[in-house]
Amino acid sequence: ECQMVIRHFFNNSGIYCINVSMANDVSLAATSAKVNVSMGSGLPSSGPVVMLLSVLVLALAVGIVAY
Repeated sequence: ECQMVIRHFFNNSGIYCINVSMANDVSLAATSAKVNVSMGSGLPSSGPVVMLLSVLVLALAVGIVAY
């Protein structure tokens, strides 16, 4: 089983790029995504959270295939 957790607290609104790469002795896998973080009053939007989880699942799948 493989698990990867990325935590980051954004201080400002904006578009951020997330790059994830994994490698072993014989292979390399990489993926990237843009995340639009919008800071506002009230509860945060679930959009960035869903995007981040999607990127993590994709990175995990690529890592499993590459491994």
